[in-house]
Amino acid sequence: MWTGRWSAGETVLVRGMGLNFFDVMGQLTEGRGGQFVPAEGGLHGKLKYLPSGQEPKIIAASRRGTPYRAKAGLDGYYPKSVRLRYLTESAVERFAAAGIQPGFDHDLWPLLHRDALWAYYSTLVAAEPVAVSDATEFLAALEDLLQPHAHATGRWENHVAELVSTHVASSRRLDLLGLAAPLAGHSFASRKELDAAVVDYLDDDARRSALGESDPVKMAIGALHTGRAILKSAVADGGITDESWVGELRGWFESFVEGLASGPPALRAEQLAALARAGVVSFVGPDPRFSVDRSQRVFRAVSAWVHDDAAEARILIEAMSPANRVGVSVSPFLRQLLADGLVRPKVMMTAEGTPVQTSGLDVQPHPYRVVGANGSVTPGMYALGLQLSSTQWGTAIAAEARPSDGRGYRSGQRTLRDADEIARDMLGLPLQK
Repeated sequence: MWTGRWSAGETVLVRGMGLNFFDVMGQLTEGRGGQFVPAEGGLHGKLKYLPSGQEPKIIAASRRGTPYRAKAGLDGYYPKSVRLRYLTESAVERFAAAGIQPGFDHDLWPLLHRDALWAYYSTLVAAEPVAVSDATEFLAALEDLLQPHAHATGRWENHVAELVSTHVASSRRLDLLGLAAPLAGHSFASRKELDAAVVDYLDDDARRSALGESDPVKMAIGALHTGRAILKSAVADGGITDESWVGELRGWFESFVEGLASGPPALRAEQLAALARAGVVSFVGPDPRFSVDRSQRVFRAVSAWVHDDAAEARILIEAMSPANRVGVSVSPFLRQLLADGLVRPKVMMTAEGTPVQTSGLDVQPHPYRVVGANGSVTPGMYALGLQLSSTQWGTAIAAEARPSDGRGYRSGQRTLRDADEIARDMLGLPLQK
């Protein structure tokens, strides 16, 4: 195993704190004989790490300075208590029926934002009623302010903020965008101080995950997660403008929602907190900058938000998944197709009118025949799955199991339907509507 090449106590820098990071973490700790046991005192969700003495010293870095938020403990893929009221399939269909090509920020995000707010505050009232004064009156007023007709004024968010400030304890108000950047705006006198802050974040996040559908934060995230299923259908096949796709959906929302709704199981957050308490793992801080000192043969990482010496190690593990971009793919197959002019990347226009090469292949509409460099179509050549990432959003998940309550979304089996359409086209059969 590649992780066995480094001696005990050696410092290892790890870049990226997504799901790959937790695989590395497991190999370098439990994989070397360490054990996690319940913390003394029986504190729920808190673990203690018993080192084997064979572990390296792990220093972890990511743009946020923390891992993605852990998944809530749920019975299914989506929280049963979350029912989208505003970003619904029927709402999306109304845009199409009216001949409107929506923008993400202007049309779709305000609806999903409403759903996240309602999920949070309705859960807060149910789980922690003392945090809200006149709860029944508050929810009725909130429901009225969230009605989509308020979207026309452009001030509905301000009205909601005023209502919340009147009724909700300041420590329980939702900062939705802030959930994805828990260390934003904070500076730390030392890496030790940073480590303590990250452990507090991990412990709190794991505690919330354990509460499942009783935690307001996790249900706001649950609304965003559920909303992704609607968005996948809404934005596919030119559903939103090019500039909205490039600058809004992919520009800010994708990384935002992934950091909240695509994290590890809560157990991994509990384990990471235990490793940090044991001194096996420490952190670099937000917005890390990496460098190589070739004369000293070391890698360095430093955060402007942490007033301490740079982290330094002879070894750097790249735990970030490479971006799926056909234009820079190292796949010999894709590179040859590009070189031969049989395929080309999809180009979209930004709001400034600048052409941008996007991540996926340029294709015709269903059943997604690929478009070559000169605009021609090669018979019998189709695209499926990941390489449709400029036509569909969220192509990494090919299919989702139908929820136990029978609710399903049209996007849930998109890749399977695409494969069926390609097969029918190859056989000369009509496409099903």
